[in-house]
Amino acid sequence: DYTRFPLGLLALSVPLGMLARRTDRPVLFWPFNGLQRLLFGATLYAGTMQRFQHHAYPCSVRNKRVVAQRIMK
Repeated sequence: DYTRFPLGLLALSVPLGMLARRTDRPVLFWPFNGLQRLLFGATLYAGTMQRFQHHAYPCSVRNKRVVAQRIMK
């Protein structure tokens, strides 16, 4: 599961980002904002990549009838 790690880090960074925003210091909340954007993008990219990886292989099989017959045996 490719999305577990970036999603977990994103969940952990949310409370820290909220705390940084309450300080009203851009030096603190800009890095957390960038980190959260990066982790959100990584979660979306990894989720899309994982779905494509698992669903693209059966579509790339050339002789599907032979594969189906061997599975049925």
